[in-house]
Amino acid sequence: MFYLKYVLLEMTQEGQEGGCMPAAGEASWERSESWQVWISSLKEMGIQVLTRTMYLKNPTDVSRAEAVESEGSAWAETVELEAEGCGGQKKQACLWITDDAKRAWAYARKGLPVMGVLRERNSELQSFDGVPFLVSELTEVEPEYLEKVYRRQAGIPWEIARTKRCVIRETIPRDAKAFYEIYKDPAVKEFMEDLPKDADAFEAWLEDYAKHVYSLLEYGIWTICLKAEKDDKNMSDPMRKNADDSKDENVEDDLAVIGRAGLTVREGYDAPELGFVIGEPWRGQGYALEACEAILEYARGQELPEVIAFAEAGNTASVGLLRRLGFRETSEVILDGRMCRMFQKFLS
Repeated sequence: MFYLKYVLLEMTQEGQEGGCMPAAGEASWERSESWQVWISSLKEMGIQVLTRTMYLKNPTDVSRAEAVESEGSAWAETVELEAEGCGGQKKQACLWITDDAKRAWAYARKGLPVMGVLRERNSELQSFDGVPFLVSELTEVEPEYLEKVYRRQAGIPWEIARTKRCVIRETIPRDAKAFYEIYKDPAVKEFMEDLPKDADAFEAWLEDYAKHVYSLLEYGIWTICLKAEKDDKNMSDPMRKNADDSKDENVEDDLAVIGRAGLTVREGYDAPELGFVIGEPWRGQGYALEACEAILEYARGQELPEVIAFAEAGNTASVGLLRRLGFRETSEVILDGRMCRMFQKFLS
């Protein structure tokens, strides 16, 4: 099940008087077979598509941003949507898509999830600066990608992978409480840097990390959760919402946070570094191996050629895990004043 419920699509067309045509009409771009197939693919995933065409006298005849800043919401309110639609309070159920850069910028400034479309006539004349996502061939965009675009801007974490027992997802600020419990363990403190003492500052840092690092790199350090038992009955849809009775619409509340794992960039090294930590109650049960195998598979999907890892000589558990994952030891290095063993794994 997708979180995204509506796509509000605005496209420009030349040759008529300036103005807008609501969804009742049909512009030339809507009549193409590729568009019809694309819109049908969205409807199959439960996403409603509402369209309007903006007719321009010439390619540079675009609306002023200040004039359209509230227009989007007004347009949505004129269309009969359900209560959760963009005209209601739950406007996060919608993704705005437009090839008008100024409109895209205005919607982004209002905090509306938005994606810009680069077309031949606007790629040079208009700047989409400030618009977080851009595509050039909209009809080639999969519904799953639109769901990710919406989630990123709506503050809903992406799900990275599902294993037999775990869910690996992007970290959110409220995970901090579980992290502090995990990092209290002396065995964790022995080999890992402690978390900041200021919990509020750490939560703010996690929020900033999610906004910038995940978007920039398409990877990072993620949260490992125990998968709900009921989840086994439907693992085929990786983008679905799994807990209908969740207290929070954006995250599965009934999943226990058991650790962290993922890929990071270390200064002086080209390859991303694998890191992991599992809480004491779940240690020794294969969760780290399970999660790291899924992360390495994700890295292959991102076409990363290799991954490195470091472990202190005395951290026999991590050394053993890296070897089971197929890493080979290459050298010894000093990191943060500690002697570590460096490991490498080629993915291609």
